[in-house]
Amino acid sequence: MPLCNDALFADIMEVVTFHVDDNNIRNNNIDVSEPNEKLIYEQCFNNGNMVPEESNNSCKRKLDVESEVDNFIEQSYDDEPMEAACKKKKLHQRCLNVSRIYELGDDMIYQILSFLDYLTILKNCMRVSKQWFSNGLRVPISIKFMNKLCNKSIHSVLQQLTSNQNKINITGLDLLPAVKIKPKTLELIANSDAMNNLRRLNFNLNPGCSPHESIVSLATSKYMSNLTELQVENITAFGIQILASSANMNQLKKLAFIGCGVDRRAIKTIRDNKWINNNLTSLTFSETEVESEDIELLLSSELAKNLKQLVIECLTISENGIKAIAESSSCNLTDLGLSCSDIGQKEIRLIATSPNLRNLTRLDLTCCNEPESGVKYLAESPYLKNLRTLMINDTSIKVDGIISITTSQNFSNLTELHMDMCDLLKKGVQFIANSSIMRNLKILRLNNNLVSDGLISISHSEYMSNLRELELSANDIETPAIITLCTSKFLKNLTRLDLSYNNIGSEGGIAIANSENMKSLRFLNLEHCEIGSFATIALANCAYMARLTHLNLAHNEIENEAAIAVSNSPYLQDLTFLNVERNRIGFKGAIAIVENLRNLTDLCLWDNKMIPTDDDVREYLYSKLPQALKKWKKAEDKQ
Repeated sequence: MPLCNDALFADIMEVVTFHVDDNNIRNNNIDVSEPNEKLIYEQCFNNGNMVPEESNNSCKRKLDVESEVDNFIEQSYDDEPMEAACKKKKLHQRCLNVSRIYELGDDMIYQILSFLDYLTILKNCMRVSKQWFSNGLRVPISIKFMNKLCNKSIHSVLQQLTSNQNKINITGLDLLPAVKIKPKTLELIANSDAMNNLRRLNFNLNPGCSPHESIVSLATSKYMSNLTELQVENITAFGIQILASSANMNQLKKLAFIGCGVDRRAIKTIRDNKWINNNLTSLTFSETEVESEDIELLLSSELAKNLKQLVIECLTISENGIKAIAESSSCNLTDLGLSCSDIGQKEIRLIATSPNLRNLTRLDLTCCNEPESGVKYLAESPYLKNLRTLMINDTSIKVDGIISITTSQNFSNLTELHMDMCDLLKKGVQFIANSSIMRNLKILRLNNNLVSDGLISISHSEYMSNLRELELSANDIETPAIITLCTSKFLKNLTRLDLSYNNIGSEGGIAIANSENMKSLRFLNLEHCEIGSFATIALANCAYMARLTHLNLAHNEIENEAAIAVSNSPYLQDLTFLNVERNRIGFKGAIAIVENLRNLTDLCLWDNKMIPTDDDVREYLYSKLPQALKKWKKAEDKQ
């Protein structure tokens, strides 16, 4: 029985992304999108019939090798005296040992497959033999639905995946980017033995479809007993009660409620479930109103003992709620997220003076009020000395607050600093760049701060030499500052660089292309930087770009010649993401990209006015790389 029929396979190619999910051995996203891959995909799940018969029998191969060895020895030692018998025996054994190199055990094959992307497994490995085919089915796979298609299509795809007799090992299922699923789809997931190994499940349930029966199916399903991560959106408080009272949730380590109805009864059910209390280490309430009494109930229970991460993202949270967190002696939190506009200096002072929060390594205070006073409390705290990540985005922090961050030993272990939209300006960035306290930073995100020439301070600072990721989007940065970045003797190990929405021009783009500092880049965002075609061609011809997998060149007046250069570049063949929308690319440039950059899983071509609007042209481009062009087609269809 093949995995899916011809009509449905197009849906699978559009909406599903597979990746090997083997506990961080390696996670490589792939999309089954090429026309020839369709046949491969169907064959791989067609009872293994595509495996050549001569490849199926390792014993036959072994016998053939042994026969050849015997023939060789007989010819070599024909009419030789008896004293050669010993040498003959040793040679025979040596040859047989060599032949056994090709006989791999299941455990070895499985480990090999775990390090490969899933498309390689489908196209090549599962075609070797039935042994490789069966081991390919064992590899843990995470499935993500990408497009917002109708629930009917998603339901059909899931139906095919779960009903096939050659079942893949699904350990992760992410439906959140797709659609608000109907109860019947959730019931299909809950009642399928194909989900027996499911570890992670994320879904957004349509609240208008009487969903409680499907929640009951999920909560009582024997196939859900291995879940360790569950994220749900748009379920009612009663739905939370059903899930939280289930014994099948006893393996849960991460539980997140997004936009869900939460009441006191639901909170008490979570608190009182001994199965959840045993293993839960992460609890998130986002876009959900949680009362301070609810927080007190949770953190005064057995649940608090194992909790390492608590995230509360809502419009309001009272001082009493923060007090409950700070005074919970049962808690051993290492990660606290309080993205809330109600957080002010009183609340931050409670956090900073709590000995119960001494183990915090990550603190998110996005949207907090009175950041200068709050940051000063953090800087003077006798307990917050282990922070590795600090996030204070979307706050109008003044110079005094920045000085507190850059001079306190409490922040000397920071490896990540996120200060997007904080009105830092050039002076604020100079304080960060010139601070020895910041010497351990690996990730620095300062988007939308109008830092301008402040980038020069970062480029010239020895304390920034450990940076791996630098984001400076929308900062009024111009060419001279870019040149200092490209020639910096300290910024030589960047793997991620975001300079989008800065007027760096063609000269800045060429400087990036010619900079040896970019040799480790995997992510480069130059959207709306006015680099033009000439700089784009320079990027395409640059060996320093050879490690890139993500490239954003949207809105840069790029024309066909540059698009063709990108498509033919020997250094950009590993790209999986390419955004060239809102340029001046025509049909020649578009077809060159879709025909040559075959590893793309995401290609954005929308709003290139030079591409003919004929339906035949659009469909032809889409047929060449359907998975990669999904967003473009969706945008065009809307128009």
